[in-house]
Parts: sequence; C-alpha cells; structure tokens
Amino acid sequence: MHRSGTSATTGVLQLLGVELGERLTAGHKGINDLGYFEHGDILDLHDAILGHLDSSWDSVLPLPEQWWCRPELAGYRKRLDEILKRDFGNCGFWAVKDPRMCRMMPLWLKTLDDCDDEIACLLILRAPSEVAASLQRRDSMSLEKANHLWLEHNLLAEKWTRGRKRAFMIYDDLLGDPVPTLQRIGEALDITWPRSPQDVAVDIDGFLRSDLRHHRASDNRPASFDGLSAISLAEATFALFASAGIEGPDPDAMAIAHQRFADRLAAFDPAVVDDLRHSAAERARLRAFAADIYRSWSWKVVKPFRILEKQLQRGRQD
Repeated sequence: MHRSGTSATTGVLQLLGVELGERLTAGHKGINDLGYFEHGDILDLHDAILGHLDSSWDSVLPLPEQWWCRPELAGYRKRLDEILKRDFGNCGFWAVKDPRMCRMMPLWLKTLDDCDDEIACLLILRAPSEVAASLQRRDSMSLEKANHLWLEHNLLAEKWTRGRKRAFMIYDDLLGDPVPTLQRIGEALDITWPRSPQDVAVDIDGFLRSDLRHHRASDNRPASFDGLSAISLAEATFALFASAGIEGPDPDAMAIAHQRFADRLAAFDPAVVDDLRHSAAERARLRAFAADIYRSWSWKVVKPFRILEKQLQRGRQD
C-alpha cells in the first residue's frame, strides 16, 4: 500500500545489492526525501492501465472482473515484457516496487510466469492509522478513504500471492531491528542477498533515518470486524497480519477480512459508484496529461526559468 514504507524497504534492498534499474523516479522533499525507488517506465505503464480501465491509484472502486484478460490490454502486457527484458534481462537479482502492483498482480504474474526467473514476493505492511495520516497530509485525503485503500491494496496483495514464495514484513520491524529482519526475510524466501545485511549494517542505519518518519500510530486504535467502517476493518485486518509473523496469516483467518470488505463494496449506492468511476477516469486523464507535459522537451527547457521565477517571487515576498 502507498505510504507503507515500501520506498524505505526498496532503498535497503538496493544497499543489499538488488538491482532496481536505472529509470528510478526522484523523491519529493518532505514526502520521500530519499526517493521512491520506483521504475519510472513501469510506473507510467501502471497508470496507463488504470486510466484505460477508468480508474486511478486512489480510486476506491475495484477494477473490473478479469480485467487482465481483456484483448485490448495485450499491448500493455507486451510493453511490460519488453521493459523487463530490456532493463533486467541480464540481472541476476532484481526487484520492482510500486504500490499499484497490489492491483496489477494478475498481469504481472502472467508475464513473470513466462520468464525463467524465480519469483519471490515481499509484502510490506504499516499500521493503517499511520498510512492514513500520511495520505491526509500529502493528498488531503479523508481517513475513511485512506483506510479503504489500505484494505483493498493489502487484501489484493495477500490474495494474489497465495501459493507463491512470499514473506510479510511489518514496517516497524525494519525500522526497529533492520539487520535481523532482513536476515529473516532472506531465510523465509530462501534467497541469499548479494550483500549480507550485517556487512552493510552501517549503511542501512544511515539510510533508515528516524527523522524521515512523520507519523506514528496511537496505542488506542479500534479493531473490530463489526460494521463496515473502513477504519475499524483496516485496524482489525492489520492485527491479523501483525500477529501472523513473517509467513503471513492463514487464508482461513483472512476469510473474514475479505468477506467484510466485499460487504462494504456491495453497500455502495449504484449512483455513487457511477459518479466515483467518472471522477476516477477524469483524474486519470488529467494525470496522464500532466505527466506528458512534465516529461516533454519543452518543459525541461524552461525549467531554469521556472526556478528563477520562484526565486524572484520569494524575493518580492521577503
């Protein structure tokens, strides 16, 4: 899920010698200062697929049933395969991170199953109250919506990785005790890190700066599967994950969480669903338009003038 420590985790994997590709997106000051560690081309591809499905990263509506089987999406799968072969075809140990993958996993699994690489899934979980507070600060998102997104992303990630080699990590464990946590993950996934966590412990401690964590969960959080409140359901679901350990919860234990979330979706008014889907489609189109401008040659050319304009504006304000 977004804002769950996935950037910190992937940055640490890079310190361990895991290849992430060269097209990584830059960070934002005060949000992800050290970077997102997301492959820019894959991020764009995910957004394009979501836009094609009249959705966006922050839509609360589920994607259409069997969306990955649609013939018109074959081009996106081909593009994904081309990116992976181009950037990781000669890598011994590589990783890709993007919270959108929680929703994109069916497409990814169809693509990865056709290659010879061995797949391992690492799922990072953070307390939903911390995630919601971060999204509220960054995107002015309501706590209820943020918790709803937390539920959907983590439940889908848990569902689609069943039967796969996988490990679950609570973000607090990485921050509090990174070297043993990374060693346990390696053992659970039956992999050997290119660099030992112990050998790069100093670099890891320097990278996982405590001042970069802006939100902490309170001790008194609701945790109940009664009712359809996203906040309560998310906390109850997180409790299942947190108590299960690195191998994750048993599917039978997760059944109630999946069912209660399905009940929540079924309770949405059809008129509200239509409005939400239209809104998500419009946001997707606007983001695609903004991304095209941001990556355009003309935008890069005038960047120095935009910087100069901001400095002049500060000078007038001072």
